[in-house]
Amino acid sequence: KIFTLAEAAAHFGCSASALEKLHRRILGDDEVTSDATSPPAEVAGDEKLSAVWKMEFDRRVEALRQSRYDFIPPEMFAQFIEFCRQKRLNPWCNQVYANVEHDEGKRGPRLAVIMGIEGLRLIAHRTGRYAGNEPTKFIRGDSPWPSEATATAYRLVRGRRQPFYASVFWSDYYPGEGVSPLWDQMPHVCMDRCAEAAVLRKAFAQELGGIYTPEEMAQKSANGR
Repeated sequence: KIFTLAEAAAHFGCSASALEKLHRRILGDDEVTSDATSPPAEVAGDEKLSAVWKMEFDRRVEALRQSRYDFIPPEMFAQFIEFCRQKRLNPWCNQVYANVEHDEGKRGPRLAVIMGIEGLRLIAHRTGRYAGNEPTKFIRGDSPWPSEATATAYRLVRGRRQPFYASVFWSDYYPGEGVSPLWDQMPHVCMDRCAEAAVLRKAFAQELGGIYTPEEMAQKSANGR
């Protein structure tokens, strides 16, 4: 049954205005700030609103699992949602992705979390120490594709704007013709994102260490590793 706002408020025993505010928060928040057992601060003290939030959060998480990640075991998907909660990233807005990879050491599957470049930028901005970047510089070789890309990002270190640099190479990242349509159609964009991701990891090692973008992982996926 579909309820009107007034009917839903009567059903849950809360005011229509409070329910409307919570609904906007659930649908419009740009971060996953809590898990299903920890409602947002503004409703944590209200048992009825907390129940509404938990029910809607659970519904959205299950819809995400069924629509995008039905191939991931439930326990790994729960780990993925917990990662999103800790990093305050939104999996519904493509800030972060999940996959399953083979772990050679454990000889079994493991969860692989891949972050979109927007997610890396967001985490860097949230530190309050990200001080901008320079346009990526490309070097062309004998082919029409960029053979090298160098990115520069700035971080505030003891109040001063400190530059960080990172270079990536076409031979290290290009997955091969026909493997990735994005790489084939927009090679400069992909090289740009790889270079930016690399330099952001250098500048914000604690926050972004070990986190890679889909563009960086394309060659690994192509090689089946």
